[in-house]
This record gives sequence, structure tokens and C-alpha cells, in this order.
Amino acid sequence: MSKTLSTRLQPSSRAVVELQAPETNLLEACELLASHGFFGMVWLDPDLRSTERYGGLAELVPTGLRVTDTVMALWGLENELLDLINKPNARFEMPNVAIANADGNGPRLNFHVFWLAARQQFLLLIAKVVSTGDLELGLAQQVRARMIVEAELAQKSRALAAVNAELERANRDLAEFAYVISHDLKAPLRAMRYLTNDLDRVVANPGHCDPTLVAGQIHAQSQRMSRMLTDLLAYSKIGRQTDALAMIETGSLIRSIVGSLPRAPAMSIVVNGEWPVIETYAAPLDLILRNIISNALNHHDRTDGRIMITANVSGRALEIEIIDDGPGIAPEWHEAIFQPFRTIASGDASGQSGIGLALVRKAVETTGATLSLTSNPSERRGSAFKLLWPLIIND
Repeated sequence: MSKTLSTRLQPSSRAVVELQAPETNLLEACELLASHGFFGMVWLDPDLRSTERYGGLAELVPTGLRVTDTVMALWGLENELLDLINKPNARFEMPNVAIANADGNGPRLNFHVFWLAARQQFLLLIAKVVSTGDLELGLAQQVRARMIVEAELAQKSRALAAVNAELERANRDLAEFAYVISHDLKAPLRAMRYLTNDLDRVVANPGHCDPTLVAGQIHAQSQRMSRMLTDLLAYSKIGRQTDALAMIETGSLIRSIVGSLPRAPAMSIVVNGEWPVIETYAAPLDLILRNIISNALNHHDRTDGRIMITANVSGRALEIEIIDDGPGIAPEWHEAIFQPFRTIASGDASGQSGIGLALVRKAVETTGATLSLTSNPSERRGSAFKLLWPLIIND
């Protein structure tokens, strides 16, 4: 009757191997070869993090970290290794890798990676190169060169995709500008043409109307068009400015914005939550918060009201909510308000060009942030804007 033995292969290892008594010789042989540096084994979890190791050569691989970050021979090969999960009978090989040490005479090693489907683990086998021929060395160099070329091609492909995305955005902006110029900018020009005709009639018939009143209306329309052109220029520059990263005290930033916005005495703005110091682009964040809050103030239908601004760190983003108790925005307007020169209120009573939220959307898109709006006046008053601002900026 066979007896089951359970033993640890090496003091530093957590791997336990169960062997039958007649296979003790195999265990002793493995320990002998491993102790003389002929091979080592490392077990990896499905994320390629080393969990267990056995043998002196395995000491090259730190535990708890991804092998593609710690083993130079495997750098940048995550996809190739993870692809083994879908190919249980395949293996990944990296032969004849020179390992540098202090005196420059490091060993040459073969790296083999297998997927153990039953255990849901990878096995990394590190074996000492016993003999190295010129053909084997040349093959290894060719494989490595091919991998380098493929990595460069992948990088160029990502760069091309980024350029295509920028080109698509530029074409979209061009189409948007064409619409704005052909439609929205014509409105004040058309109004000034009508008012000029009125002024001609007033001059011809002085008793008909006060000419200064018509002249004032022409002046107001010219100011409106000037404001629209200025805002349109600011809109075109979003995403093309090279803002430098800086450490920003978001609490000081929001207090500065709130303190600078004019409002009725009975209109209160309350700031709560967690406002950390982060490294980010200050100008776009200022622009987004300032315009959303200003929009809530300008379109409130009462002289008294309350705006709540709350921030909290959520994962890899700073979550900022701006909630007002104004009249709200109907769902059918949720998309339109982010277009240039689109306003819900008719006329020009607010003195605003209607481009503030368009600036907000463009700044959100160019910084990798996200913005959502919740509002339905048929259910209850108020609007809630939620901004997810990235805590880590990827240039």
C-alpha cells in the first residue's frame, strides 16, 4: 500500500507537492538539479503576478509582482502570455537570454511559460542553457528583433489612431463652425439691417419715432455680435492650448470661483465634501466649474435660491456635483444646451451668448473628464451636473 508524502520543495517556496513513496527518487533528483542552478519554477496567477517559486533560478523573479514588469526578457509581452489561456496546449518560449550580473558574466537562460488550465495558473520554467550554438543564438536574436519591430508598429498604429481621432474632431468642429457662421451669426446682422431701415424712416420722418432709441437697439445688436465672435474664438481655442500641469488646491479653486460670481443677496452657494490637492490642468477645470455655476445663477427663475457643490474622491477621479433648485431643464433640451449659441430662454434678456455650456463640453472632452446632467422639471425642480475629473492625467 503506497504512502502519500507532502513536502516543501524549498524553504523559500510555498509550493507543496504530493508524491507517492516510489517517486521519492524523482523528488530528490529535482531538488539536486534545482540546487545546482539547472532550473527553477515560478507559479503565476491569471494576472501574471508571481505567487510561488521553487529553485535557485526562481529567485530572479520577485513574488507578488507581474513578471512582465520585473523580468526584462518578458517586458511588453503581456498579450502573448495571456493568449496562452485560449491555447491550453501551447507554450511561450524565450530562449538563450543573457542575464547580466555585477561582473558581466551572467548565465544564459531559457524561459518557458505554460497555462495550467486545471489550476487556473501560469507556470514559468527557467532553465539553464547547457549548450549554445550559433544557430540557436541567431534564432533568439531574430525573435527578439521581430518582437521589437512589432512593438514599434503597434506604437505607430496607436499614434495613427490618435491622429485620425483628432482629424475627425477637427472635421466635426469645422462643420459646426460652418453652421454657426451661416445661421447664428446672421441673426444679429439681420436685426441690425431691419433696425437700419427703421432708422432711415425715422430720419425721413422725425416725428415718427425717437432716433436715439433705434440707434441704441443697433448698438445693442452690435455688442451682441461682438460678444458672440469673442466667445466663438474662445471656443475654437479649447483643446489647442498647451496648459501646463500644476499642483492645484481644488478647495481654494472652488472658493475663488464662488467668490467671484455676482448673485442676488438671497441666492446662496454652499460648498461641501472633500477637495484634495491634485496635479492637473487648472484652466479647464476652472472654466468648467465657473460656467456650470454661472449658468445655474443666470437661469434661476427666482431671486432666492440655493446651489449645492459637493466633491468626493471616487476611485481614480474627483467626483464633483453641482445641484441647483432652479426651474430645471427638460430632457429634450439636455443635448441642445451644450451646442454653441443654444439657449432655452428666448431673446437676449440674459445678456449671455449661449456658448458657456458648449465651452464646458469641449473642455470635458479634451481633458478626458466626463459630465452628466440629471433634470426633469415635470418631476421636480432643479438640475444636477456630475463631473468626473481624472486624478491622473495621461499626456
